[in-house]
Amino acid sequence: MTTFLFFSAAMIVAALVMLLLPLLRAEPAAAKGQPDAPRAVPIAVVMMIALPFGAAALYGNLSNFPWDNPAAATASAGAHAQDGGSMEEVIAQLEARLEASPGDAEGWRMLGRTLLVSGRAADAVAAYEKASALTGGKDPNIELDLAEALVLTENPEVVPRAKAIIDATLAADENSQKALWYSGLMALRGGDAETTKARWTKLLEGNPPEEIRQLVVAQLEAIGGSAPVQAAAAESPPAMGAMGGGSGEPSSISRLECASKAAPQTLHCTQPCAASSWSAPSRNTLAHSGQVVR
Repeated sequence: MTTFLFFSAAMIVAALVMLLLPLLRAEPAAAKGQPDAPRAVPIAVVMMIALPFGAAALYGNLSNFPWDNPAAATASAGAHAQDGGSMEEVIAQLEARLEASPGDAEGWRMLGRTLLVSGRAADAVAAYEKASALTGGKDPNIELDLAEALVLTENPEVVPRAKAIIDATLAADENSQKALWYSGLMALRGGDAETTKARWTKLLEGNPPEEIRQLVVAQLEAIGGSAPVQAAAAESPPAMGAMGGGSGEPSSISRLECASKAAPQTLHCTQPCAASSWSAPSRNTLAHSGQVVR
C-alpha cells in the first residue's frame, strides 16, 4: 500500500508539472513594442489545489479499499490467494442478506446448499428448516434438500425423519433420482442391500447423466448388483423435471452440468445451481460412498 501511495503521489506531481509549466511560462510579446503576455498564476494556483484534492476524492468514491482497517485487506487477499475465494465469505453474505430479509425462503435454501458444500451439514439442516417453515413444508425440492442434509449429518437419530421425507418424495414421484439414491443409501446403511439394489437399479433405468451413471454402476456392482442395459439416452434427452423433486425445475442435464463445472469446494450456489437435483454434496456421496456407506 505504501508503494501505491508513493506511485500515486508521483503521478499527481507529473500531472501538475505538465499543466503548470505552460501556465507559468512567460510568453514573449506577439509584436514588437507590446508587453509580454502575463503568466496565468491564479489558474495555476487553482490547479495546484484542485488536482490533488479532486484525485483523492475520486479515488475515495471509487475505491473499495478499507482505509479504516487496512489489515482486513491483507487478510482477505491472503485468503483468496489460498483458496480462490472464501466459502465463509459467501456464507457471511448470505447470512447478511437473510438478516435483512428473513422471509426469503430461496435465500435460506441457498444458504443451506452453501453450508452443505462447506461440510457443515448440521448448520445446513437448520437453514433448510427455515426454508421449509416459510414454505409450509409444501415445496418438494426444499424438503428433499432437507432430507439430503439430514442424511449427511450421519446422525442416526435423524434417519427416520429423512426417510419419511424421501419416502414421501418417491410416493409423489417414483422416478426422482436423487430420492432413489438416498433411499438406497439409507437402506444399505440399515443392512438392506436388496432394497438398495432395487432403488439404484431404478435410478439407472432413468438414464441419469453419464457421470452419475458411472458412479452408481460401480457402487451397485460393489454390493453384488448388476446395472441394467443402458438406454439410448442420446436419442432423446430427459424431460423437464425428470431428476428433480418437482416438475418446475430446469432440465436435469443442464442442472448437473452447472454443478459439475464447479468444483465442490467452490460451488457458490447461484440460481441455476441452487435448484440442482444432483448437488455437490450428492455427487460427493456418490464418489466417496466407501467413506459413507458403512
